[in-house]
Amino acid sequence: MHGSRPADLDTGNAGTADLGTAELGTADPGTGSLRTANLLGAAALVITDLILAADRAGGISPSGAAALITLSGRHGLAVTDLGRRVGLTQSAAVRMVDGLSAAGLVERTRGPGRSVDVRLTGEGEATARALLAARDAPVSAALAALPAEDQETLADLLSRLLSRLYDDVGDADLMCRMCDRAACTAGAICPVGAAARARAATAGEAQSEVQRGAQGEAQGEAQGEAQGEAQSEDPG
Repeated sequence: MHGSRPADLDTGNAGTADLGTAELGTADPGTGSLRTANLLGAAALVITDLILAADRAGGISPSGAAALITLSGRHGLAVTDLGRRVGLTQSAAVRMVDGLSAAGLVERTRGPGRSVDVRLTGEGEATARALLAARDAPVSAALAALPAEDQETLADLLSRLLSRLYDDVGDADLMCRMCDRAACTAGAICPVGAAARARAATAGEAQSEVQRGAQGEAQGEAQGEAQGEAQSEDPG
């Protein structure tokens, strides 16, 4: 990564993304659940600190790092779409892209019609790979303290937890903005993507049911009108 870049390449949100007004579960947990929640929160905070430290060591802000990783492997995204995926407003996303462009990590290219897409440069691609490696290193080191069997159990538990968290956040792109997609889907299915598809399928079924109900009502009304007309025309 470019050592001479400023510590914060964008002026957008330098912390974690705003998850909006999602209301997390408020069930009253028992004492054991409270301890588990506390341990999970402590571990999540330490891991977040390690990841953010790796980002800053490379001279990239958290939102800038998320943008580079999000763009990695894609042909390009509009500034507004990129901002949404990393949790920034449109104006903050513009400033972020300006900073990344000035550093030679992204470029604006003409998209379909009059749209303008943001794409990674060659240096941007290399930086995105380096960011993922830097992020994975401290997390992998922490996991190494667990036996392989415990790591598999933890992976299953985390998949279930992420599926549940999708119900609250409702945005797979935002949740997975710092994900190593290749690692996530190696011989497995992304739990967040699976949760998103399940919700879409449920919404589609509900919409179809509404449409079928509306069609049934329309057909019933048409038949009723036809029968009424037939009876009025019947001289008997």
